Amino acid sequence: MRKSRNQKIEAYVDAAVRVAQIRVHARIAGVSPEDYLDSRHDDSLEIIERLARYYWRRDMAKELNMPGRLAIAFEKHRRSITDPEQLIKKLEKQVGSCGQYYEIWLPRMMGAIAGCIRFYDLDEPLRAALWASVDYPATGPTEKDWEEVSDMESDAWDAIREASI
Repeated sequence: MRKSRNQKIEAYVDAAVRVAQIRVHARIAGVSPEDYLDSRHDDSLEIIERLARYYWRRDMAKELNMPGRLAIAFEKHRRSITDPEQLIKKLEKQVGSCGQYYEIWLPRMMGAIAGCIRFYDLDEPLRAALWASVDYPATGPTEKDWEEVSDMESDAWDAIREASI
């Protein structure tokens, strides 16, 4: 938890510093912060996306008075977190297809969903949508469900090992 808290603070500080740098450099160059683009700071979008991961509930674009392109990037990433379809696609991409083995894919997908819910501290409707994607109720799987899925995965791996011998 402490590590996560530090990452959250670092994301905020990095974004605030980057916005301030852009504003100062734009002023020195005599252009609007909206028009200022510094190739040395090409990681600005990554910094803003990291900020959105931790502060998706707040309007940080307004709080930090971000230039337009950064505000758009923040909103885009923030929307991807609050859109269940995009979250599911992202999780499916992370988990992969696991070939023909649903028995291996399901526990991995369930773990990814549980991790996503914990990381973002998602609201009930978003949780329900994520769990519905793997055919579980809004409350998520029970301990018994987790055990069954774990056993199912173990059996699949045993079958794979036997077939490869």
